[in-house]
Amino acid sequence: MPTRVFAAGSLRKVLPAMAKESGLQLDFEFGPSGVLKERILNGEKPDMFFPASMRHATELHDAGEYLCPTVFLQNSLCLFGKKAFLVGDDVLEMLMNPLPRVAMMVLAI
Repeated sequence: MPTRVFAAGSLRKVLPAMAKESGLQLDFEFGPSGVLKERILNGEKPDMFFPASMRHATELHDAGEYLCPTVFLQNSLCLFGKKAFLVGDDVLEMLMNPLPRVAMMVLAI
């Protein structure tokens, strides 16, 4: 019987690849961490939970259902753009400027 795993959507590619490489039989369900956390609090029982936020893991631990959470993977935030936009060294000021368009995304590796 495969191990049931709830995981943040940003891990959709990396966790199955790791499982395949290791030969583990895992049954993944990916989605927003907060939604998955609520499902667990409402009675669903995955064997493992990989949330995008330590807050969700800590809330489940505090509810008494899971062991103390440990950081397994972390995301990084990078900023890049056109030379005309990225001048100077005040990134916050650039991001607060209403003229350029800013897009953000989560990259699953």
